[in-house]
Amino acid sequence: MANSFEALHVDPKMFKDTTPFTDEGQKLTLSWLNLSYKVKFGGGYKYLVQDLSGIVRPGETLAIMGPSGAGKTSLMNLLANRIKSGVTEGEILVNGKARSKDFTFQASYVAQENLFLEIFSVRESLEFAANLTMPSSSTKKEKEAKIDEVVKIMGLQSCENTMVGGGFYRGLSGGQMKRLGIAVTLLSGASILFLDEPTSKLDSAAAFNVVQTIQQLADQGKTVIFSIHQPSSELFASLDKLTIITMGQIVYFGEAKESLDYFSNLGFPCPKYTNPADHFISLVNPDFGHFPNIDKIISSYNDSKLVQRIESEHQELTEIPQALINKNRASFLTQFALLFERNGRNTVFNPKVFRARLFSNCLFGFLFSSLYSLTPRGEVPAFAITALFFTIMNQFGTQTLAALPFFLALRPIFVRERSNGMYSVLPFQLANFIATVPTLAIYSLAATSIFHTWLGLAGSYYWFWLTAFCLLLCTESVMHILSAVTPYYVVAYSIAALYIIFFTCTAGYLVPTNQLIYILQYSSYASFFVYSFQNFIYNEFKDTPKNYDVLISYSAEDVDMELNLLIMGGFVVVLQFIFFLLLFFFNTGKQ
Repeated sequence: MANSFEALHVDPKMFKDTTPFTDEGQKLTLSWLNLSYKVKFGGGYKYLVQDLSGIVRPGETLAIMGPSGAGKTSLMNLLANRIKSGVTEGEILVNGKARSKDFTFQASYVAQENLFLEIFSVRESLEFAANLTMPSSSTKKEKEAKIDEVVKIMGLQSCENTMVGGGFYRGLSGGQMKRLGIAVTLLSGASILFLDEPTSKLDSAAAFNVVQTIQQLADQGKTVIFSIHQPSSELFASLDKLTIITMGQIVYFGEAKESLDYFSNLGFPCPKYTNPADHFISLVNPDFGHFPNIDKIISSYNDSKLVQRIESEHQELTEIPQALINKNRASFLTQFALLFERNGRNTVFNPKVFRARLFSNCLFGFLFSSLYSLTPRGEVPAFAITALFFTIMNQFGTQTLAALPFFLALRPIFVRERSNGMYSVLPFQLANFIATVPTLAIYSLAATSIFHTWLGLAGSYYWFWLTAFCLLLCTESVMHILSAVTPYYVVAYSIAALYIIFFTCTAGYLVPTNQLIYILQYSSYASFFVYSFQNFIYNEFKDTPKNYDVLISYSAEDVDMELNLLIMGGFVVVLQFIFFLLLFFFNTGKQ
């Protein structure tokens, strides 16, 4: 069997990086002993992983392999401190000491789906990460040098100025995207890297290239742990340390090159010309009926010298003094400035989103106004104008639904960057909101200027536009909240549509608010649509005696427009505060 493995041998020299990679990060050993994790299931608990032990030192890579549902992701999340529910048992140590709150700065996690804003180039994405994660004392020249270094070691020179791409634009390939995700983590100086299935959705050549890059990082003193589903034979031959998991339990932990002899000694030799990874997975895969040998393999491992070796290494592992951790990253103001610039560019210079919403507002203005093309300007009947105001509320409400995919796409990027310690919640939330204000002002200006000019509305244009603008701020804030509540567009869309329909119908146009049943009267005043409708009709009819009866019919004879705008501004503040709380407590990256 050893001969069959030798046929798959890959020259280790091919993994040696010829580029000197300087890293200020400290060298950290990650170890875990008797690690278990259980969640509530039925009337009791169910173990997702049980009694796992292992150790990975600087300069080593550990590949976690196993069939689907074996517990690979659960183990990765436990080690990366990305678990907030369930019950965790056992120890996880960094240099022989329990993990501290500084672990966020010591480790970095690369998710299976590497998401970036698609309109930015590779270089721009790395510059953003460098400005946030490198020491604040670093000069621009030092940051540029570090970026050049990372680009070179990750093999991104050919696509350095290529747009990342995504749903709207073509950009990086799958392998390039994976390497960009790793490159971003390198800029932070993290010493421990976690990669969740970095070879998923890649062809064998791209997958091999990514694993080669991972090995290069370990050669520079990093501690690297990654999960892998079913590597090719060539890729398997390049692995360093290997652990195989099934049903939440370990069946092998040791050198990858020793795994064939280990299973052969158990009576499960790998057939000639068979991929060892395929052989091991078939041995421990319980999906198609409980394989009779799985229990034997698990118990054999628990009684093996491999377990004794891990326990011995744990006993020998004393507390190693840790170097000072660089937490002197970007300040609050720097974080805000960088996020504001990025979100602003993404909002304004993402032409397909910006132009679509601007075109929608202009088209709405022209279509509605054209209905009264044969009516002399300034003589549009009062009932039509009040219908216009109701339609504006509906349009400005439903139009923001188009922004939901935009915000939902931004959410996983925020979660990834926040969980890796790039920035905190408040600067992101403030930058995200403030960056949308200019575009909302433009959208509202486009529609209201067409209405006011074409139809010859009698009211002040300033109050008309300002009310419409505040209405958009409120509805946009609702979309922010929904994007933080659920990652699913259909769910968010359904909730938003129901919200808009209910509160526009109780805003006073269809039935005056004082004529609604009590429960609807009280609920209507918890809606910003009520205050916008009052402002619209009062501004339009307060100085036209012939239409003053319209104000009487809607009980709007004495409306304080300034107060209403302040109330709508209060709605914005409250809604944004709710958005902040949702981001802070429920979008942490932990499961």
